[in-house]
Amino acid sequence: MNRLLTTCTHGRSQPRYPAEITDDELVKASPVKDLSHEIYDRNDRIDQELKKVADQTVGDVQVMALHPDIFDGLMKRLGVTEENKPGYYDWRTDTIYLNKDKSDARTMAEAEAWNTLMRHEVGHAMTFGAIEENPRAKSAIKMLTDMISTRKDSWAAELKAMRDEGLKPSLSIKDIEDRLKDPHEFLQELQANKDFRRIMAGVQLSAAERTRLRTPQARTIFEAAKEWITRAVKRSVPPLEGRRCADRWLGHDV
Repeated sequence: MNRLLTTCTHGRSQPRYPAEITDDELVKASPVKDLSHEIYDRNDRIDQELKKVADQTVGDVQVMALHPDIFDGLMKRLGVTEENKPGYYDWRTDTIYLNKDKSDARTMAEAEAWNTLMRHEVGHAMTFGAIEENPRAKSAIKMLTDMISTRKDSWAAELKAMRDEGLKPSLSIKDIEDRLKDPHEFLQELQANKDFRRIMAGVQLSAAERTRLRTPQARTIFEAAKEWITRAVKRSVPPLEGRRCADRWLGHDV
């Protein structure tokens, strides 16, 4: 059986890519709602809040585990240049693709790393179109990342404090700087990575910064980002009917 990936563009179905995914190439396909109980920590309050939003807004998004050669070929067709990428959310197909070989976690640390990746990709599905269609939200996130860039001493100190406690943060200073270059990657790291959440929760906002961001109740970078994520997702949910169409959100055809 062939699975031809399609998009909805002004009510019409069109092939997305010249290649088809066959049953031989597909290891497994599951909707997010069938996996969310595994990837979100039931003992983490923030994770459970995110799980609720994920189930409501992207529960029908397909997660496709592909054989490694098929996954690598698909990444080339999509123009993804990052090497050894374990997973990828493509807004044009509204699908999360996984490299099957990268998903075989053997230790608890590997399992948590995989769950972090999954939360990251599900986060893209939740917020990519929502942020792109909301200029105010995108502008606020950009303002936020610019603020963080100027507050390196604060978040670097938080990172050092974690290490001083004997913890092994999954992020380096360079990793954080890289996340700040892309609003989508910044948001997904906040949603997916508990270490990143703690670091950003340690950066306090001044009264003037809260006013600029229009988040008067937010005391930290993390709280301000969470507020804007919530606003963007809530704004995007009402007009969505059935399958989510990111190309419609972005206002142009694929």
